[in-house]
Amino acid sequence: MSRASRNLVFLFSLLLLGSCQETYRLDFRLVMPADFDPALALDRIVISAGDQTRVVSCGGDGCPFDVKFTFPEGEMTRVSAHGYDADSRLIAAGYTPAFVAVDGGLELALFFAPIDRGSVIDTDFEAAPFSGALAPLLTSDNDALSSNVGTLVFGGAAGTTADATPVDDVWFYDPYLLALVPLGPLSAPLADPAVMDLKDGNYLLFGGRTTGGTISGAMLFYSTSSVQAAGSHVITLPADTAPVPTVQSRTIELGPFDALYDSARGQYLLDAFLLLSGATVDGADAPITWVLVYYSLASATTTIVTQRSEVTLPAGVNAHAVRLGDTSVRVFLPEARLFLTAAVEGGEQGLEFRLEPEDAAGLPERAGWRLLGLSDRILALSGTDEQGGCAGEWFDVDAVEMTARPLALPAGHCESALVRMGNLVFEVGGLDRDHGAHGAAAWTWENLDAGLRLSSFQEIPMTHPRVRPQVFVLPTGAVAVYGGQSPATGEPVTTLELVVPDPRRSQEPK
Repeated sequence: MSRASRNLVFLFSLLLLGSCQETYRLDFRLVMPADFDPALALDRIVISAGDQTRVVSCGGDGCPFDVKFTFPEGEMTRVSAHGYDADSRLIAAGYTPAFVAVDGGLELALFFAPIDRGSVIDTDFEAAPFSGALAPLLTSDNDALSSNVGTLVFGGAAGTTADATPVDDVWFYDPYLLALVPLGPLSAPLADPAVMDLKDGNYLLFGGRTTGGTISGAMLFYSTSSVQAAGSHVITLPADTAPVPTVQSRTIELGPFDALYDSARGQYLLDAFLLLSGATVDGADAPITWVLVYYSLASATTTIVTQRSEVTLPAGVNAHAVRLGDTSVRVFLPEARLFLTAAVEGGEQGLEFRLEPEDAAGLPERAGWRLLGLSDRILALSGTDEQGGCAGEWFDVDAVEMTARPLALPAGHCESALVRMGNLVFEVGGLDRDHGAHGAAAWTWENLDAGLRLSSFQEIPMTHPRVRPQVFVLPTGAVAVYGGQSPATGEPVTTLELVVPDPRRSQEPK
């Protein structure tokens, strides 16, 4: 934790009422913004776990903790903290992720921040390389909050230039400890690979820049079934069906599928991905490639099959998909001004894989779009215009009806990142039309019959200006902001900031 933030450590004794009647310890970190001093602001902190409550008094000596909770072993619970001033007004709050009382003790972190405003906590993240690819190891989704219970960082580079040395590192970011845990390396150093999550602790990685700055054409299989034995191996693909080597490709998932049998192969199709866009060695447009995950009941083996389509896309195309049915999605490709229908269908000769592009009528020609799904609609933020200026226009995209409606809103930012937390949409980083650096903004959206509508807006200053950061949501409702570049120097930003909205607006716990 950097000097720009506070990190107070309190120890709670956790007594597990299992068969052994032993006492275990919960190591508990209270993590707060640098400009918040609880000893000056608070009269008391109310600590709750399940239906148990303890009160900690604050004064000249700070807020000394000596709190004990008792749980049956195996019980799922969480700890919450609410801070009150001398007039009994709630002025600060925070929650841990949910945890299970288990043998051996636990370590948890609680983001404790003032209410009525957003806060930023700056943490050290220096081990994480620039241009690493992020993927959730686990995802929690309760229809209100989709959060990364754990996050993987694959590869990356030691610098910001095209000839920067790629690395083969793989890191696991633990939201309970706020720490990076090293895992087994990749089979080859890679920066900016495409990642496909197989939803079972296994991942496919394709392309990216490797040693010497060359573009890789290798497909890697990475397994995390055991953290101690995590690692990767190369999948050999036939040259005539393998994807064209690319860097910064996009991926779209069509599955997973339920008992989708391919009679031609005699195997079940578990999942299918579209691998699209990305920069190629010769600068030519790359064909969209199907990446198919088959499973054989007879041999209990998984097979990866790739096949190229006749649809090509230029590099730098962003994409977002909306589900149309159990085996089809509609993909929005704003830089190409296209909608793409992708479907898997049963036929007499086995499964058929269909791609049908259609023009996105009336969509302006822009580069560097940012896309975010809000239920069955897509919130789209345009990037630069034909003259290279930042347009920052917002669109409500109905991918089912294939329409894009401009929204009369304040201009957004170029090279920012979008992430959703319940009804909140965070726009993080980027530059405005005058090339001024942007921190973060929290937008509250409603999805009505007439489309998307903005109901509130709040700016949240950040410690480090960034362009092109990566973002994900932690189980507490904090938004993790990782990587990106400094808009002033172009150097990588290696710290990780946690953007904490008003804790009462966190979607978890209920």
